[in-house]
Amino acid sequence: MMTENLVLQVFAESAILQQWRGRRLTQEWNFSSPEQSRDQLTEIIANNPNSPVTLVIDTADEELRTALIPKIMGSARSLLQQRTLLQAFPNEEFRALASQGTVRGERRDEQLLLIAITQSELLKSWLNILQEQNALVQKVTTASMVLAQLTKLLGGKNEYELVIYQHRENGLRQLFLHNGQLGLSRLSIPLEIDQTVVDQCLTETTNTHQYLKNSKVIPLDATLTLRVLHHDHMVAELTTGLEELPQAELQLIGFSQLARQFSLTLPDTNLRAEHFLGWVASSRQHKLMDFAPTTVTSQHRRFLHSRWTVYAATVATIAMLIWSTTELFAVWEISRRADEQQMLLTRWQQLEQDALANTIPTDAPPLTMKQATELVHHLTAERRFPQMALREVAGALAASPELRFRKIEWAVGDNALTNYHEETPAVDEFDAFTEKPDMTPAKFTRETLFLELQIEPFSGDYLAAQQQAKLTADALKKIPVVRSVEMVSAPLNVNSPTDFSERIALVNDSKNRPLEARFQLVLTLDSSSPAPVSSQ
Repeated sequence: MMTENLVLQVFAESAILQQWRGRRLTQEWNFSSPEQSRDQLTEIIANNPNSPVTLVIDTADEELRTALIPKIMGSARSLLQQRTLLQAFPNEEFRALASQGTVRGERRDEQLLLIAITQSELLKSWLNILQEQNALVQKVTTASMVLAQLTKLLGGKNEYELVIYQHRENGLRQLFLHNGQLGLSRLSIPLEIDQTVVDQCLTETTNTHQYLKNSKVIPLDATLTLRVLHHDHMVAELTTGLEELPQAELQLIGFSQLARQFSLTLPDTNLRAEHFLGWVASSRQHKLMDFAPTTVTSQHRRFLHSRWTVYAATVATIAMLIWSTTELFAVWEISRRADEQQMLLTRWQQLEQDALANTIPTDAPPLTMKQATELVHHLTAERRFPQMALREVAGALAASPELRFRKIEWAVGDNALTNYHEETPAVDEFDAFTEKPDMTPAKFTRETLFLELQIEPFSGDYLAAQQQAKLTADALKKIPVVRSVEMVSAPLNVNSPTDFSERIALVNDSKNRPLEARFQLVLTLDSSSPAPVSSQ
């Protein structure tokens, strides 16, 4: 929720209190004297206990001075500034200073603007009412400071500038700026009976311009930019009446134009300069000079301290909740992944046991034992197959994952495997398991197993392929149940190593067939398993 700020503008004989929410003026109250307005102001402050209050004094009891001090840095600079301010206004309670930059001469000096409210009885009367209700007074400033900040918001860099608007009670409020720095603030006397606003504006502007020239604040031939903040119906009168000003550049700024420029939500009728001064005091109070002693703003500082403490505690609590949620999620994720890994490990072990027991499911092949999977992939559940022979071969070749089974034939007893010397045509997928159909479940003493293996991936190194085939045969010979191993076809059949390169060249020249390395083995095993039942 956006914070509502209260701005109390105090004049010589009256005051107004504005309630701002961002750029919207939500409510406005008019007061007369402090004594007559005490009850009403007390009720408003009680209804808005957490709304900061900015007090703007808009009277003629204001004195401006300038001073030069040596250009120094650090804590000594602040002490020197405060001592200079105290020497300039030793008896004034409400005083402030601002640095106007460095002046280069024989030495580098810093120019200070010193301001004090000389007659502070009226200001103290309104402050007492606010302090009695423990109002959050955040700043006490003057209308000159607020108008100077409004001029900066208007934009435009003019060397010599005079800003004028019609005051609520008196005649005109005038503010002179030199390169954006405040130089003079005047509040003229009320209008005479037979005098118009345009006539007073022309008279006061001429007198101020002449005073600035006589004081040598501006050169005699310098052009003064005159900005007039006015009601919309006064455009023609001001344009005609101020054309006679010599060495002056006229800029007329209507109140409706200001409201559109700053996107303010104000009453549709009776726009006044106090509306724009109130918005600046509400939204840019951190840019304004503060005249209040520390005792006046202590309540607001305590409120800010407690509010920021609550904000910090809230942020810390939210951060802890986010951190705790993240940690809990991380723990849950780690636990979930651990459960998944354990489940996969258990499943892998079960599949490995199923593979060894010849019970591999068709819908979930095992993650390992590649050769065993290929051996039993095409077998049906109804056909019996040589469990012992295939289990022993798969176990011996488990350490060589680069070998792929291309063809398998199996026979028992007197059913010999014939024609295994013929070259097997190349196929892209695993050939179906082939079993001799005329096997008999009679007595048998021998099993014969024909294997065709392929090396994948193959880089074209047939010398390495020959060595791999020899190592595979040696590994199979070490199986206890294997009686003999015969290599009937090598990866590349050659008569001697001398014509090895010629055969490789012939294979590489073949464009219709990719490079591959296959070899065929015939194993004779001592059978100890029962004979399979013929499918016939």
